[in-house]
Amino acid sequence: MPAVLSGGNAKTRMTEFLRKDRPEASLLDETKIWKARFEDLTLPLEFKASVQAELRFHNLDHSLIWKLQSDELIARHLTPQTKASIRIVLGTLSHFAGITPRQP
Repeated sequence: MPAVLSGGNAKTRMTEFLRKDRPEASLLDETKIWKARFEDLTLPLEFKASVQAELRFHNLDHSLIWKLQSDELIARHLTPQTKASIRIVLGTLSHFAGITPRQP
């Protein structure tokens, strides 16, 4: 997550919050406290729009990878259209947020 977020001190605080063990939120008041704390930490955060969502493979199935390279759901301008590459890019965070179009 740290590579996806910017925001300096807020980013550090958010990362620490996510790594801590949180008590079970069995009471409504406790749930409200944790929700408020989470919102305080996340408001100053910004996602880096250029971060790319990619597929990674544990077992290489080259025929599947080659099919995915030409699939209409992937970002073709970010995915190398060659059998020498196993990189599959779905898009950038800005694309998924609707900030920029898929094609450059």
